[in-house]
Amino acid sequence: MQTIADRYLSLAVQTETIVHGLFEGLKDHLADAPRRMREERGVAAVEYAGVLLIVGLIFAGIFALNLPANVARWAGKVVTVVNSGGGCTDQGC
Repeated sequence: MQTIADRYLSLAVQTETIVHGLFEGLKDHLADAPRRMREERGVAAVEYAGVLLIVGLIFAGIFALNLPANVARWAGKVVTVVNSGGGCTDQGC
């Protein structure tokens, strides 16, 4: 039968092992950070999302300013063309 002291010692050793492993992993992760920061993986997706955000804010501003109906109509057509993935049709843009 284990005594409380034996259980405490076992728990202390397990905790020390886990904490040591976490710190070693963190140290390795931080040492590798400069190399990972120089990589450009995923940069295009972030840039694309930024452009979409800016375009969306521009269109939101156009509609929020209650510009004349023809500008709002034009913007609606542009959104339709962009959403459809195509260009102008025979019926016009």
